[in-house]
Amino acid sequence: MTTVIVEDGFKVALPEAARKFFHEGDEVIVTRNGDGHFVILTLQQLQEKLDESFGMWADRTDIPGDGVAFVNEIRQGYLVNEDR
Repeated sequence: MTTVIVEDGFKVALPEAARKFFHEGDEVIVTRNGDGHFVILTLQQLQEKLDESFGMWADRTDIPGDGVAFVNEIRQGYLVNEDR
């Protein structure tokens, strides 16, 4: 575990061990996961993760060709009472 100091203007320097994963000038996204840990991804890493999931249902034979109809069908059991 490495500690860092939050500097004036809320600037934080990456620890030496983490610097090999980034380059100066990288735009990063900082999020917090369900465990409360902060996750730092470059925009390029985020795009790569999105690209991995793209078309994940494309070759499935059990899903009808009309994706909208399929989503509507699976959501039918989860309709919220509109009177609320």
